[in-house]
Amino acid sequence: MSQATGARFEFHNLTKAFGGLVAVNDVTVEAVAGGITGIIGSNGAGKSTVFNLISGFYKPDAGQVLLEGQDLTGRQPHEIAAAGVGRTFQNIRLFQGMSVLDNVRTALHRSLDYNVFHALLRLPKIRSEEKRAEEAALEALELVGMLEAKELTGSSLPYGLQRRLEIARALAMKPKILLLDEPAAGLNPGEVADLVNLIRSINAKLGLTILVIEHHMDLVASLCQKVFAMNFGQVIAGGTLAEVQNDPAVLEAYLGKGASHA
Repeated sequence: MSQATGARFEFHNLTKAFGGLVAVNDVTVEAVAGGITGIIGSNGAGKSTVFNLISGFYKPDAGQVLLEGQDLTGRQPHEIAAAGVGRTFQNIRLFQGMSVLDNVRTALHRSLDYNVFHALLRLPKIRSEEKRAEEAALEALELVGMLEAKELTGSSLPYGLQRRLEIARALAMKPKILLLDEPAAGLNPGEVADLVNLIRSINAKLGLTILVIEHHMDLVASLCQKVFAMNFGQVIAGGTLAEVQNDPAVLEAYLGKGASHA
C-alpha cells in the first residue's frame, strides 16, 4: 500500500468550550512523525473531544491543526479526510448488514472520480473507478489480515475483528495520519495483544504516523514512543510513558484515582 510516510502532524493551542464548560483548553501536541504517539487520561479529560476537533466534527474556538504544514483547522470532515486524516471511533461504526468488503468500499465513495452523468451511462470511467476502489479495499483488508473474511457480513464478526475492519476502512483512504480512538475498548486480553501486533505491523509496513487515545496502559507501553497526559481538558505532561507516569502533575492528578489506568 503506497503512500507518503512519516507525515508531520501537530496541533497547537486547541480550545473548545460547550456553553460555560471548557472541554479542551489550550492543548498542544506534536506527534512522532512515522511513529506512534499516545494521549492518555481519565474519562472526561477531553481526549475524544480533541479527536473530534482534529477531524472536523467540532469547530475549535481557538488553535490550529497542521498536517505536513497544511492548515486543516475548521474544515469539513470530508475535506479533512481527503487531506489525509483517517480515524476510528470508540464506538464501532460499521454497516452491520453489508459485507466486510463493502464496508471498506463505502469509505472510498467520496474519493471516486465520477459524476451522475458517468453513472447513468455506465461509462468506462465509472468501471475503472469502481475497480480502483475495490483494489484499495482488498489491499486494506489484506493489511489487517481479513482478506479471507471479505464476503462475511459485519454483524457476523466477533468484536475483535470488527475493530480490525474499522481500521481497514480508515486505511483504505491511504491516510497520512491515523487517529485511533480507544481501539482496545471492549477487547479481551488476547484480542488486545493481537491488536498491539496489528498496529505495530501497520506502523512498520507503512511508516504511518499514528495517534492513539487509550486507557489500556499495556497497549500504550508496548506501542507509544511519546505520550501526553490530559486532565480536565489540559495537557499536564508529555514525554515517554515512564516520564509521564512519574511526572509530579500526573501523580497529583491521578494518585488514589486509578492512575495506573488513566
